Order: sequence, then structure tokens, then C-alpha cells
Amino acid sequence: MKTGKKYVFRFMLIFVLQIIMKAFDQSFNGVFDFSFRWIFFFSAFTVYWMLVWEGASKSMNYLEKHYDKKYKTRNVIFILSGYIIVYLAITNLLYDVLFRLWDISLFSMEETWESVPFPHPDMVYPLFIISFLIFVADRFNRFMVLVNRAELISTKLKQENIQTKYEALKNQVDPHFFFNSLSVLSSIVETQPEIASKYIYNLSKLYRYILDSKKSNLVFLYQELDFLDSYIFLMKIRHKDAIKFSVNINETTKQKTGIHPISLQLLVENAIKHNSFKKDKPLIVDIYEEKEFICVSNTLRRKNLLYPTTKVGLENIKKRYLLHDNKNVELVEVDGKFVVKIPKIKKK
Repeated sequence: MKTGKKYVFRFMLIFVLQIIMKAFDQSFNGVFDFSFRWIFFFSAFTVYWMLVWEGASKSMNYLEKHYDKKYKTRNVIFILSGYIIVYLAITNLLYDVLFRLWDISLFSMEETWESVPFPHPDMVYPLFIISFLIFVADRFNRFMVLVNRAELISTKLKQENIQTKYEALKNQVDPHFFFNSLSVLSSIVETQPEIASKYIYNLSKLYRYILDSKKSNLVFLYQELDFLDSYIFLMKIRHKDAIKFSVNINETTKQKTGIHPISLQLLVENAIKHNSFKKDKPLIVDIYEEKEFICVSNTLRRKNLLYPTTKVGLENIKKRYLLHDNKNVELVEVDGKFVVKIPKIKKK
């Protein structure tokens, strides 16, 4: 529900409830009293309930987002249910207090309120039930919004996933890549047959992973790192000691963290493609974890490219993480290094 329609809906519902409440309040002369007292309380409490509703909605959304990351769904529901009961109890009691206070101070209704207990049983309890039903309607509306958003995100994620995998596959199977791979293989197949055998094995493993990863949006980190080992092996055969590569991630993180397939390979490929390096000045690529991120760092010595970079691979990675879990991929340049920080995703 759009913002304008949402507030119109709230106003109309509160308007009707105010009419009903005033119709049963014998201190007024029916629904069409239109005295200053009737207009004052009708207007004041319409604003009051609009603010109460907005406060409930905002605070519930905040708590839902905050606790959803820490606790299981049933525990979150229990916490939120307890919170809304307390919230509604306080706001309904405050309604009673304000009604009494304003009625006595502004309209000299001391005698009317002297015989009325606190809280007013004919006002607070029905109001509590009504406001609770309003809350249920609000949560149901938010649930439907989240469902629609999830469907939209799923559609966009599939589109981005297809585009990213296509780009990765195209980058790997283009004639330039094949030419380089076959050139390296031809140079070692006779002189270093064992290395050539490993080279063929890792090349086939690389393509197999690219094709298999089409089946899912997320893979385990250990699977991505295993795939990356094959890619690094090919690059080290080609560039020899001009590339230094290290991984510093504990086994628990590897086994429980999810990552979008081919993400790390694209980042390493970008580092190789856009930086100058040689044996005495190697490209150093480090992969490590930092709190809630998996980081890919490389020494920064940018090449003077003949054509501008499109940054398609990096942009697709950023979009996929933003769509999947509303998380941002961070880019940092510090101490002569370029660092890409990918948010960790829990995967069962």
C-alpha cells in the first residue's frame, strides 16, 4: 500500500471508530452533536490515534528488523506480541487520562468523572480490543507488502543471476581466454606432462562448476573457494611467480557461509585484468574474513587500458547482494590496496 493510501485508510478507519465511540458516550448528544466539546475531542483523538498507529507501526518494523537477525521466528513473534500488548495498554490508559484531564480542565466536567473508576471500564477495554484489531490489520498489510516485495526481489534476483552467470561464462569461454589456455597447455604438454594433466583437470573442473552453479543462487563458501583454486592454478601456470595468492578463513565460516557463485573468481579476475604485475613486483591477492564480510584484497597498480572498463562483473555482484539480502558490497582503497568486502550470508 502506497504511503498516501495508507494514511487515508488509517484516517478513515479511525474516523469511523471515533463516530462509534462518540455515539455510545452519553455525555454527548448523539453522533451529530457538533458542539465545541464534541468537535474538540473528535479532532484531538483522531490525531492521537493517528500518532499511536504510526508509532506502533514504526516501532514494530524496527523491532522486527532488529530481532529477526538474532532470534528464531517464533521467538520474534513472542517478543513482538508482548511489546504490542504493553504498547496498546499504555496508549489506551493515556487516552483515558487525557480524556479526563481535558474534560475537567477545559469543560468543567468534574462531577461527571467523579463517579467513573480509573481505568474507565466502558472505554479502555473496548478500545484495547479495537486498537489490537487495528494492529492486526496493520501487520497483515505489512505482511502482504513483504510478500509482494519478496516476489519482486526474487524475479529481479533471477534476472541478475542469469546476467552475471552469462557474463562470467562469456568471459571464460571467449576466444581470447581459450587461446591463452591452449597456448599455455601446448607449451607444457610435452615438457611437463604431469603439470599439463593437472592443467587439463583444473580447466575442466572450472567449466563444470560454472555450468553446475546455474542451479542455485547461493553456494557454500568452501565450494566457491575450491572452484577458485582451479582458476588460480591456471593463472599461476600462465603467470608463474607473478601472482601470490592466500586464503585466511576458518573452516566454520567456510562451511556455514553462503556466497553468490563465481563472485570471488570475478573479483580475482578483475585484479589480474586491471593491474600491472611481474615476478619482482607480484600481484598479491588475499582473501580473508573481517567481522560480517569476506574480503578480497589485491595490490593496486592500475594498467593504462586502451579501452574503458565496463565494471559489469563488479556491478552485478553489488546488485545481487543488494537484492538478495538488502546488503551492500563495500569497496575500499587503502595503503596501496584495493579491497572488496562481500557481506556474509548464512546458509544451511
